[in-house]
Amino acid sequence: MAREKLVLLPEKWLADSPDVRAEIDLLTSSDLPTAFSAAGFRASLFKWVDRQDQESSILMALWQQPRHFSVEEISLFNAAANAFGIILENFHLRQRAAEAAIQQERRRMARNLHDSVTQSLHSLVLSAETAERLLETRPARLNQVLAHLTASARLALKEMRLLLFELRLVSL
Repeated sequence: MAREKLVLLPEKWLADSPDVRAEIDLLTSSDLPTAFSAAGFRASLFKWVDRQDQESSILMALWQQPRHFSVEEISLFNAAANAFGIILENFHLRQRAAEAAIQQERRRMARNLHDSVTQSLHSLVLSAETAERLLETRPARLNQVLAHLTASARLALKEMRLLLFELRLVSL
């Protein structure tokens, strides 16, 4: 049997009903897309999956032969659809929590970069500018400024390596 792409369900279909919709024979249903029966399906159970976000979801079970559904089967399908909705909602909440944690970590790293490495780099620039001026005016003091410049550069390098190490730990 060739697989056909199912079309979108009509917007109003099942929209006002929290109940399970049971279709004993899809060929006799007037408001279902013909793609269901064209794909070889004859019976179905459908239910809106309740979710807090704005995406609509439908859980459906399809059979290739017409069939009657017992109250127990419909109740079980209803419970499964409700549980599936909770699972989907938990999944989306976990995704949002993970995204919030990532954003919080990015803000923390940006603060650390600004507070430590950026300050160190600014100090390096100022020391280098001072060294340029001392070269012409007071070469004897130049060695002291160059020693400070070297120490500051090593400290900035150490801070940068520490931040990069923290980033690698976060990614693991």
